Amino acid sequence: MTPGTFEAVRGSVSALDVARMYGLAVGRDGKSLCPFHPDHRPSMTFKGSRFTCWSCGTTEDAVDLTQKLLNLSGPLDALRVLNRDFVLGLDLDKPPTSEDITAARQLAADIARVRGELGRQWDEVHFLDPERAWELGGLFEVWEFGYMRLCECRSEKDYADWAYHFGSLL
Repeated sequence: MTPGTFEAVRGSVSALDVARMYGLAVGRDGKSLCPFHPDHRPSMTFKGSRFTCWSCGTTEDAVDLTQKLLNLSGPLDALRVLNRDFVLGLDLDKPPTSEDITAARQLAADIARVRGELGRQWDEVHFLDPERAWELGGLFEVWEFGYMRLCECRSEKDYADWAYHFGSLL
């Protein structure tokens, strides 16, 4: 399995496809009852490979939805099920190359460095006196949003997109 395997699945299978495949009733408006809490009105919406429940706040992708709906032990099991059920033809047993491992380690180190730097900057802004915080206006909100988006990065492409949009925060 290579580092791009998850991205390949996310690009091929939408959360809506997963919901329909594994038994969630989705209305014509694209909403469904959330299976993760007692839901009486459809509160789950779908966009691309992700879903959001506006009641419980769960926002995840097709792989995570498969894992939770089928009560699987991890994302790799969900990947195998999606590969089988959607006939994706991915070779999940192929070991990563040394270049794949090096790239994954570098990505992890970069993300850890940026998370640490953003966390430090967030602490500096968050604990300012109220007058100084008011002068900065919504800047700390931008930092918080950028940090939350960084925490959602799951791939090299996600990180590259994040760096393009929020890299100026550093």
